Amino acid sequence: MRSLFILFMICFPLCSLSLRIAVITDTHIGENCTELTFDLCKPMRNLRDAVNHLNKLNGEVLIDGVFISGDLTSSALQDQMEMVRTLLDPLEMPWFPLLGNHDSWPYIIQSNGSFTQHDSPDGDQLFAQIFGDILKPSQLNSNSNSKQGYQISGFANQTCQNGDYPNIMTYHTNFKIQFNS
Repeated sequence: MRSLFILFMICFPLCSLSLRIAVITDTHIGENCTELTFDLCKPMRNLRDAVNHLNKLNGEVLIDGVFISGDLTSSALQDQMEMVRTLLDPLEMPWFPLLGNHDSWPYIIQSNGSFTQHDSPDGDQLFAQIFGDILKPSQLNSNSNSKQGYQISGFANQTCQNGDYPNIMTYHTNFKIQFNS
């Protein structure tokens, strides 16, 4: 599946506030990849190209933020999450990763097509470790070209019972992003 990015502007005419938000979705880093290299992993090339395009576009149309919506990885493995972080770090505007269903329960596909799944959905904890510094309440906008600053509040780590698997506790990271006018 090809990475998708969308740029849209949210305008609030009454308060003369506008936001230019880009969305990258379903990157699936690791999907159909024998190795996490640009030669052997098309999702990596797609995400790299989307990041490069947004950086170029940001020079023309100041982008206030990028949301990377779920399914960052193919199977929530640590090397996949770390690669996503490596590929997104060059973004020249604030960016906010969001957890998807492919990012929560790690599994490995064997060469015969079978798979080995972890005993618990600990991809969310891995997500918090790898991306947590981006989602801290005191994080300020480091993009000097952006018209909008932002603050993150309501950052909370909590564990709750998984609705599908009552014997498993799921780790959640909650946050709210507020763009300054």
